[in-house]
Amino acid sequence: MIMIAQKEQKNQLPKEIQLAFKELKVLQHLRNAGFKKRFGFSCSYLFQIIFVLIFHH
Repeated sequence: MIMIAQKEQKNQLPKEIQLAFKELKVLQHLRNAGFKKRFGFSCSYLFQIIFVLIFHH
């Protein structure tokens, strides 16, 4: 049986996206807008994944 290695959440996103989000302070704007979660994945991680999925057909 082949096991799939789990990666750290941030390492799964393209570096270009990480740099753009950092430069544009997108995650800071999410916090300022009041996006919050009680448990599970962070809002910033979910937003980044959804953003990347838009460009993956």
